[in-house]
Amino acid sequence: MIAILNYRMKKILLLLFVISIISCSESTRFELLSSEQTGIDFNNYMEENDSLVIISNGAGLGIADLNNDNLQDIIFAGNKVSPRIYLNQGNFIFKDITSNFSGLTNEQWFSSVTINDINNDGWPDIYFTSTVGKNYMERKNRLWINNGNKSGDDPTFTEKAEEYGIANMDPSIDAAFFDYDNDGNLDLFVLNSSLIQRASSSFRPKIKDGSSQNNDKLYRNNGDGTFTDVTKQAGIVIEGFGLGLAIGDVNKDGYPDIYISNDYLTNDLLYINQQNGTFQNEIRKYLSYQTHSSMGNDMADVNNDGNLDIYTLDMLPESYFKKKQTINGFNYSHYLFNEKFDYEPQFLRNMLHLHNGYLNGEMIPFSEVGQISGIYQTEWSWSPLFADYDNDGDKDLLVANGYPKDMTDKDWQIMRMKLQKTNSSEHDIIRLLPTVKVPNMAFENIGELNFIKKTDWLPEIPSYSYGASFVDFDNDGDLDYVVNNFNDKAFIYRNNTIENSNGDVHFIKINLKGKHGNTMALGAKVELWQKGKYQFSEHFLSRGYASSVDPAIHFGLPFDVPVDSIRVIWPASGNITFLKNIGIDQTIELDESNSHPMLVNFEPKSKSKLLFSRRENIIDYKHEQTDFVDFFLSQKIIPHKFSQIGPIISKGDIDGDGLEDLIIGSTNKLPTKVFLRKGNRFEESEFKGLTTLKMFSESDIAILDIDNDGDNDVVAVAGGFETRKESQFQDYRFMSITGNFDDQKNNEFQHYLYENQNGSFIKTPLPVPPFLASFILPIDYDNDGDKDLFIGSRVKKGRFPYAENSWLIQNNNGKFEIDSTSRFDIGMVTDAISTDYDNDGWEDILLAREYNSLVLLKNINGKKLVQQEIPTLEKKHGIWYSLAAGDFDKDGDDDYIIGNLGDNNQFNVSDEYPMNLYAIDLEMDGILDPLRTTFFKDKNGKMKEYPFNYLDQLREQSSFFKMKYNNYTSFSYENIDDILDKNMIKRLEFKLHVNTTSSFILWNDEGNFRWEKLPESVQVSPICKMIVEDFNGDKYPDILLGGNDYTYEVGTGYFDSNKGIVLMNKGGEQKSGTPFFEVQSSEQSGILLNGMVQSLQYFKGDTSFVVAGINRSEVVVFELLKGEN
Repeated sequence: MIAILNYRMKKILLLLFVISIISCSESTRFELLSSEQTGIDFNNYMEENDSLVIISNGAGLGIADLNNDNLQDIIFAGNKVSPRIYLNQGNFIFKDITSNFSGLTNEQWFSSVTINDINNDGWPDIYFTSTVGKNYMERKNRLWINNGNKSGDDPTFTEKAEEYGIANMDPSIDAAFFDYDNDGNLDLFVLNSSLIQRASSSFRPKIKDGSSQNNDKLYRNNGDGTFTDVTKQAGIVIEGFGLGLAIGDVNKDGYPDIYISNDYLTNDLLYINQQNGTFQNEIRKYLSYQTHSSMGNDMADVNNDGNLDIYTLDMLPESYFKKKQTINGFNYSHYLFNEKFDYEPQFLRNMLHLHNGYLNGEMIPFSEVGQISGIYQTEWSWSPLFADYDNDGDKDLLVANGYPKDMTDKDWQIMRMKLQKTNSSEHDIIRLLPTVKVPNMAFENIGELNFIKKTDWLPEIPSYSYGASFVDFDNDGDLDYVVNNFNDKAFIYRNNTIENSNGDVHFIKINLKGKHGNTMALGAKVELWQKGKYQFSEHFLSRGYASSVDPAIHFGLPFDVPVDSIRVIWPASGNITFLKNIGIDQTIELDESNSHPMLVNFEPKSKSKLLFSRRENIIDYKHEQTDFVDFFLSQKIIPHKFSQIGPIISKGDIDGDGLEDLIIGSTNKLPTKVFLRKGNRFEESEFKGLTTLKMFSESDIAILDIDNDGDNDVVAVAGGFETRKESQFQDYRFMSITGNFDDQKNNEFQHYLYENQNGSFIKTPLPVPPFLASFILPIDYDNDGDKDLFIGSRVKKGRFPYAENSWLIQNNNGKFEIDSTSRFDIGMVTDAISTDYDNDGWEDILLAREYNSLVLLKNINGKKLVQQEIPTLEKKHGIWYSLAAGDFDKDGDDDYIIGNLGDNNQFNVSDEYPMNLYAIDLEMDGILDPLRTTFFKDKNGKMKEYPFNYLDQLREQSSFFKMKYNNYTSFSYENIDDILDKNMIKRLEFKLHVNTTSSFILWNDEGNFRWEKLPESVQVSPICKMIVEDFNGDKYPDILLGGNDYTYEVGTGYFDSNKGIVLMNKGGEQKSGTPFFEVQSSEQSGILLNGMVQSLQYFKGDTSFVVAGINRSEVVVFELLKGEN
């Protein structure tokens, strides 16, 4: 009876599941079709207790018209089951023809499917990669040659990998055909990954000589039906644990390049084709950092600018709870070991590397924008595919994800260690692993690099999904979607965009027929123009994860008008086919034999006249700085370092020749340096008493004539946490345990005046106590004709987020003095500008603060500065970095550019849901614990306030967390009210908050302020330094924005997406509804600022130029081109 009830219950549950699928499908863009309807019942199945479940990376699939009937068919790879091949019979009905593949069984572990007409007979062939086998012979990759469909029968296939010389016996995960040497024949790249010998997470030197078991393989097509292994001679010699493979001509030199996503410790690889049969890994040159556990990837033109962008997947959970249950927390040792063993930085999240175009024929480094785009966290993810799924002309994103055994679960890892001591079997321990069974995700591209997660596109069905492909099965003009699942039947999704469109959605499809050697025209570049809308596609089939996509090129069309033009640039030959006035809603066939030579070379060029040009050999200076790790001191959870500063560059006439010279502040390795202007160059010169190694890193320098004696003096202030005493320690952990280095009761942070006496400088302490300063602002506060000083306080060492007082130092006839009105308790000040905001004739001071609002100090007739209570300023609390003033609207008063962190981050703050910072001593040990919180959805979907840091980080900061939480799961559900009870909250000293990370322009309307957010393309990174100047001579001030920040803790990572941005003021030609500023990228302006910009100086004259100081890099100089200023 019980068995009958169980059987009936199972049937009821199955019926409910089917009903739920049908109901979901009715309301989604993609409709999930049942196996009964399609005839596809493939299931990449493996027993739950199989030892290989825990290491399985699933399998992919391929799309090809195997019988040339104009209907695309499906090939599924299988791990412990046989691959299955299905012919498309029309109307989403498929026929299993696996038996037509002689010798295809379930005795091999196959991972991927790659399609190519390898023998140029017009019939697509199939290449399977094999990953696991008891011996090498059972791990051969296989090639099934399509014999065609004789006499109208279904096609048959014969295995011939050894005959062609591509029966690779390494553990292979994926492959791609491409013509790397442009000889007209398609070569083969094989991505290798050993499942059994998993890569270690322990740092060690990279293997870069081609000897690693996980070294990939390159086979050259000999043109005679055979291939030759040319791996080492082609430079494919760096180890990896490859999971993603993308091919594309990223630098548009006519030769395809290779991007490889590597899991575990190993870095990703960007093999740039050197056009001579070899490749070089140039990822460090073009990408500042990479995905940590890099999995599937895709290469596509995401923003329709004609350049290929790169997207890589990780396994960052979407929910707060899962993050806290699976992520260790991060230690700065990762940075140190990366540097020691020569690894590039890696951070745990999906990444979208945006192509920035070209400058002087060279590819500009990419900008990583995954966070601001909204596609950085998609769970344990495998296959990303960009394509236009809604036919609006923009490429959307589908992500297949899930994993049957989540070995990242922290509580399971602890339990495993305990159970291993009890001699429990590994099998029983693995059975206790949680799963990551989650729905696949869809993101609509709404333009301007914004993607919106769409829960009404794909049915919300949890799955373990791996390889996926897009394909138009029914030739209706929209892209359907296929997914190879683990332990579930494959998903066949019908896209109903066209059916539900009422005739307002359009498309065009292109089938390419290439010449002998590359009949599928892989590597062709296709451009389309329609009513001012531009689209670009580069034709390669190996996409996403271990899969091959529809060989037909698909463009969604946003307008119901003919396509203006289509241009195809054919691979190898470079010939073009050009069409005009093409009808929409059709499939067109293009044959390379009808192409013709290109009259103008297809080379990357700047799209506008450049403002700036790089100049070499102007100044010989490279910033050097020994890394001082602030996180190893008592406050281990501060959000970022304060010691990584410089180079600080100031300008002024040092030698009295009437020309502006340069002073560059000292570091913990280099002394203060002076560079005198000699024509259009700067030459280093020593000055007694000034160009010396200091007891601190200088955080700012001012050059001015303090005593009105006709020569300029110098004022320098101290910054950063490191003192000379600390710099002698190499073991930072030992230092933080044994030394009382948070004590600021020493003179190593003293600020000084260097008085110029006939070219020698006499050092005198400023009349203020030692503190960590952020800037010097020279200002004639009392209108007496000499410069007074305002010095901002950055932070109190060991007491973040406290800061010491900031100071106004008055200059009385060459003597600096302070009085009772001189000190200002205004928090952590980052920048300041002098501005007469109300036009009363007295210079006021506008200050930027961290975790706070802007603050305005009004000058009361030169008698005192009074902090103003201005609701408009108090409204926005940011992580403000920088300020710049200019009358941008030419109304007679100063407006302001306010530099913030930018929106390319994980904080997601708003007025309603800010990021809070609690200054509290949790365990009353005298150490202030800076507890940051942000808002996330709780189990019921309600927004609650939770700790930002991970449990491991908090435990390292305070024993309070060690005692309160003995597992990660309980901590993951505790919000801030659970953690800080009524008694605990009494210890709160104060609380700060951030409700915006955006950068703004603050309009000044006769003393009344108005905020306006800067364009989205400016929000990709912090704005740290600015120059306001009329660069193009139209009488309207423009702005150069330099930025980036490498000081944040490892969990947050680098902010590095600003490569130099110019805002051109269009006020003189403003039309109603258009912005005041036109954003110019490096490609448009000619100025490239790659790295953490810490100084910007503008020298105006017959030859005007910008000098940029970049942290731990060379000073760079850009000339403003004549005729532009």
